[in-house]
Amino acid sequence: MLDVRFEDEDNDADLADSFDIESNELDEETEDTEENIKRGLRKEEDFKREAQKVYEQYRTRFKKRFDWIGAAAFKETLAQHLQDDANSLMAILNKSGAWNPDKDTKLAELIRLVKKEYPVKKY
Repeated sequence: MLDVRFEDEDNDADLADSFDIESNELDEETEDTEENIKRGLRKEEDFKREAQKVYEQYRTRFKKRFDWIGAAAFKETLAQHLQDDANSLMAILNKSGAWNPDKDTKLAELIRLVKKEYPVKKY
Protein backbone atom coordinates (compact mmCIF):
# COMPACT_ATOMS: atom_id res chain seq x y z
CA MET A 1 0.00 0.00 0.00
CA LEU A 2 1.37 3.43 -0.88
CA ASP A 3 -0.58 5.43 1.69
CA VAL A 4 1.65 5.84 4.76
CA ARG A 5 -1.34 6.71 6.94
CA PHE A 6 -2.18 3.01 6.98
CA GLU A 7 1.21 1.36 6.59
CA ASP A 8 4.71 2.81 6.69
CA GLU A 9 6.81 -0.28 7.19
CA ASP A 10 9.27 -1.43 4.57
CA ASN A 11 8.57 -4.94 3.44
CA ASP A 12 11.96 -6.58 2.90
CA ALA A 13 10.59 -8.45 -0.10
CA ASP A 14 9.67 -5.14 -1.72
CA LEU A 15 13.04 -3.52 -1.20
CA ALA A 16 15.40 -3.46 -4.15
CA ASP A 17 19.11 -4.08 -3.91
CA SER A 18 21.97 -3.71 -6.36
CA PHE A 19 21.18 -7.14 -7.83
CA ASP A 20 17.56 -6.26 -8.58
CA ILE A 21 17.48 -6.13 -12.38
CA GLU A 22 14.10 -4.42 -12.55
CA SER A 23 15.20 -1.69 -10.16
CA ASN A 24 18.44 -1.06 -12.07
CA GLU A 25 16.57 -0.95 -15.37
CA LEU A 26 14.07 1.54 -13.97
CA ASP A 27 16.92 3.74 -12.74
CA GLU A 28 18.44 3.75 -16.22
CA GLU A 29 15.16 4.51 -17.95
CA THR A 30 14.22 7.38 -15.67
CA GLU A 31 17.34 9.39 -16.49
CA ASP A 32 15.55 11.26 -19.27
CA THR A 33 12.66 11.95 -16.89
CA GLU A 34 15.05 13.32 -14.26
CA GLU A 35 16.68 15.56 -16.87
CA ASN A 36 13.28 16.91 -17.90
CA ILE A 37 12.45 17.62 -14.28
CA LYS A 38 15.75 19.44 -13.77
CA ARG A 39 14.96 21.63 -16.77
CA GLY A 40 11.58 22.30 -15.26
CA LEU A 41 8.18 20.92 -16.07
CA ARG A 42 6.02 23.97 -16.52
CA LYS A 43 3.20 23.05 -18.89
CA GLU A 44 0.40 20.55 -18.50
CA GLU A 45 1.61 18.72 -21.62
CA ASP A 46 5.06 18.26 -20.02
CA PHE A 47 3.55 16.67 -16.92
CA LYS A 48 1.26 14.46 -18.99
CA ARG A 49 4.17 13.24 -21.10
CA GLU A 50 6.28 12.40 -18.04
CA ALA A 51 3.34 10.77 -16.26
CA GLN A 52 2.67 8.60 -19.31
CA LYS A 53 6.28 7.38 -19.31
CA VAL A 54 6.10 6.40 -15.65
CA TYR A 55 2.64 4.84 -15.99
CA GLU A 56 3.80 2.69 -18.91
CA GLN A 57 6.62 1.34 -16.78
CA TYR A 58 4.22 0.56 -13.93
CA ARG A 59 1.66 -0.98 -16.28
CA THR A 60 4.10 -3.22 -18.11
CA ARG A 61 7.48 -4.05 -16.61
CA PHE A 62 6.54 -3.46 -12.97
CA LYS A 63 2.95 -4.69 -13.12
CA LYS A 64 3.50 -7.32 -10.42
CA ARG A 65 4.51 -4.62 -7.92
CA PHE A 66 1.06 -3.03 -7.87
CA ASP A 67 -2.48 -4.08 -7.09
CA TRP A 68 -4.60 -1.91 -9.34
CA ILE A 69 -8.07 -0.75 -8.34
CA GLY A 70 -10.70 -0.98 -11.04
CA ALA A 71 -12.21 2.24 -12.39
CA ALA A 72 -15.64 1.15 -11.16
CA ALA A 73 -14.46 1.73 -7.57
CA PHE A 74 -14.28 5.48 -8.15
CA LYS A 75 -16.99 8.09 -8.41
CA GLU A 76 -17.54 9.65 -11.81
CA THR A 77 -16.66 13.05 -10.37
CA LEU A 78 -13.11 11.98 -9.49
CA ALA A 79 -11.64 12.86 -12.89
CA GLN A 80 -12.98 16.41 -12.71
CA HIS A 81 -11.79 16.85 -9.12
CA LEU A 82 -8.31 15.64 -10.07
CA GLN A 83 -8.26 18.00 -13.06
CA ASP A 84 -9.32 20.89 -10.80
CA ASP A 85 -6.49 20.02 -8.40
CA ALA A 86 -4.00 19.82 -11.25
CA ASN A 87 -5.16 23.20 -12.56
CA SER A 88 -4.70 24.73 -9.10
CA LEU A 89 -1.20 23.28 -8.82
CA MET A 90 -0.30 24.51 -12.31
CA ALA A 91 -1.48 28.01 -11.33
CA ILE A 92 0.81 27.91 -8.29
CA LEU A 93 3.74 26.76 -10.42
CA ASN A 94 3.11 29.47 -12.99
CA LYS A 95 2.84 32.13 -10.31
CA SER A 96 5.91 31.05 -8.36
CA GLY A 97 8.33 30.75 -11.25
CA ALA A 98 11.33 28.47 -11.42
CA TRP A 99 12.47 26.79 -8.21
CA ASN A 100 16.14 27.03 -7.34
CA PRO A 101 16.99 24.31 -4.80
CA ASP A 102 20.31 26.06 -4.03
CA LYS A 103 18.39 29.03 -2.61
CA ASP A 104 15.73 26.98 -0.78
CA THR A 105 16.49 27.45 2.93
CA LYS A 106 13.86 24.95 4.06
CA LEU A 107 15.29 22.28 1.80
CA ALA A 108 18.78 23.05 3.10
CA GLU A 109 17.57 22.66 6.67
CA LEU A 110 15.86 19.36 5.85
CA ILE A 111 19.05 18.04 4.28
CA ARG A 112 21.04 19.16 7.33
CA LEU A 113 18.63 17.40 9.67
CA VAL A 114 18.64 14.17 7.70
CA LYS A 115 22.39 14.06 7.13
CA LYS A 116 23.80 15.54 10.33
CA GLU A 117 21.29 15.48 13.16
CA TYR A 118 19.44 12.24 12.36
CA PRO A 119 21.60 10.30 9.90
CA VAL A 120 20.50 6.83 11.05
CA LYS A 121 16.96 7.38 12.31
CA LYS A 122 13.86 6.70 10.28
CA TYR A 123 10.46 7.64 11.61
